[in-house]
Amino acid sequence: DIRRAMRDDLFIPDENLSPEKNAAMRSLSSSVHVNWFESATGYASLTKTFEKYGVVNLTGEHFIRALGGLCRTPCHGTLIDIASIGKQKIRHSWHQDSGYERFTVMLGFPAPTPSESLPP
Repeated sequence: DIRRAMRDDLFIPDENLSPEKNAAMRSLSSSVHVNWFESATGYASLTKTFEKYGVVNLTGEHFIRALGGLCRTPCHGTLIDIASIGKQKIRHSWHQDSGYERFTVMLGFPAPTPSESLPP
């Protein structure tokens, strides 16, 4: 849910592409590279996701800015959500290989198994 909410809040459609292509780029099966400094939705989807799971006193904006703050300055302000494509067996991954002398925050969400459930 957090990955979907992040895309809802931060993905900016490319006006030169069709709605179908923008939807494909925004889908969870596609890797996406976004800027987190601004959100057209005010980070509302992330906030609603936290509320849905009973996380109170945490807004989407506070969550994103707190994660970004861990990078210190200078902060690049980009977020990359990497999803596998093609015949790759990895369902979802994160990486940092820019070579820049700066901090990177990595946040991962393991895939739930059928035996796992969310806490009440």
